[in-house]
Amino acid sequence: MNAPTAHGGPPRNTPERGTSRSGETPTPTPATRLGRPGQTRSRPGLIDLTTRLQPRDLVIAHLLADHKVLTTAQLTQVLFTSTSAASNRLYQLRRLGVTDRFLPTPTVVATLRCPAAHTCWVLGLLGARYVALAHEQRPPTAHAVRERQDTIAASAHLAHTLGVNQFGVDLLAHTRTHPEARVDRWWPSTRIAAALGRRVRPDAHGSWRENDRQTAWMLEYDTGTETLTHLAAKIAGYRRLRGDGGPAWPVLFFLPGRARENNLHHHLATTTPTLISPPGTATPSPATDAGVDVVVATTTRDRCRETEPAGPIWRLVGPDETPRRLIDLPSVPGCPGPYHPCPPAPGENPLHLLHASG
Repeated sequence: MNAPTAHGGPPRNTPERGTSRSGETPTPTPATRLGRPGQTRSRPGLIDLTTRLQPRDLVIAHLLADHKVLTTAQLTQVLFTSTSAASNRLYQLRRLGVTDRFLPTPTVVATLRCPAAHTCWVLGLLGARYVALAHEQRPPTAHAVRERQDTIAASAHLAHTLGVNQFGVDLLAHTRTHPEARVDRWWPSTRIAAALGRRVRPDAHGSWRENDRQTAWMLEYDTGTETLTHLAAKIAGYRRLRGDGGPAWPVLFFLPGRARENNLHHHLATTTPTLISPPGTATPSPATDAGVDVVVATTTRDRCRETEPAGPIWRLVGPDETPRRLIDLPSVPGCPGPYHPCPPAPGENPLHLLHASG
């Protein structure tokens, strides 16, 4: 055993701190670089990963920040060519702290389109710091990130959230094989509700473009647990909003099955017969004291699985039940105001970082 020197220094033949036994100074690692003397960091910071994060990784971080949780299958649809490629990269990002994951309960798994790839992904600490700093916001603490993750994992509405997100995922996936199509905007419930003065709370909002045509929409994702009266009451809120200057966008009801769809159409026809503006109406038409007419269109889960949300699967509430494509639904642009968001900015395309990278 090496003996200490007389002056109390390190034992003979023992390398000085920061050197190897050969006397060479080791290359600093992300765990030790930039740390204070004698301290290490358990995970690298953003500055350590500038050459390791690709544009696709940054898109993943932004999507998880906006929409809380996405499955491996959903991220594969949007950004990868195979489930194995997606899983490999997502686990690499987890080791770096960009993402984290959990497994949903069997009840939630049963609702997923692709149960074999049902791992749920959420934002990790480093990913949360990146998104906040990219938006010039104060980055969250580790405790706040963990609190958000636990809240998502324990949520009784997890299946609903994943269902809402599947709608936007399907549209983004469509654009991968249809270059003429683009998602100009995809907002979660909290953001669109704030933009509408919290008068209504859609489950999501987006703006869809095909060539030089554009339509915006507000989504109501129905799991079948609410009464038809409750669904109809939501439409009354959209009527009042539009009457006060809100957007003239179609309200899309995504329903669990065709029987419920038929029942909803019948309920609306018998309780609110003046609800719907004629297709193609350029300006709002006066209706009842509840506000003005709105366009309501419905589709079902099985119909969407057979085609996709952009296809001819939308059934207008009213006398004309000819299936419509999403781009063909009446949508009137409006001026920004207290209850009307600004038009989509170029950077609101969820995949704009991929396009910017060429």
